[in-house]
Amino acid sequence: MRKRLNEYAPTGRVGGDAEVRVLTNGQEVMSFSLAIDRSYTKKGGDRVNDTEWVRCNLWGKNLNKLAQYVTKGALVQVSGVPKAEAWTDKKGSVQASLSLTLTDMAILHQKSAARASEDAPAQSDLPPEGGAQEDNFPF
Repeated sequence: MRKRLNEYAPTGRVGGDAEVRVLTNGQEVMSFSLAIDRSYTKKGGDRVNDTEWVRCNLWGKNLNKLAQYVTKGALVQVSGVPKAEAWTDKKGSVQASLSLTLTDMAILHQKSAARASEDAPAQSDLPPEGGAQEDNFPF
């Protein structure tokens, strides 16, 4: 991943399966939330674990194929331009969030074993118990 000025490049775990939307102009956007963990020690020696949530948006084409691998729990490294947003909720409290428009992404590890079993060949697609016959090979 290359660094640009004003670019943020965190590593974290995907909070939920990625969603792909197609806009009216045909452009696609894939969105997902990213949990970024950090831990530090306070002056008193107390260990603090903190999780920061970032909304990630990736623009492009054919994002459905990539979205299959961006599943809840997957460890990813992203790089993108940050955008802070603030709003007032129904109770009158000021809320803030951070989103990233991604320029690069790497899937480091997939946590979900359920997805891997979906991609596995069906039992009928597997060779017989004894394996393939030797005379079936073309060489």
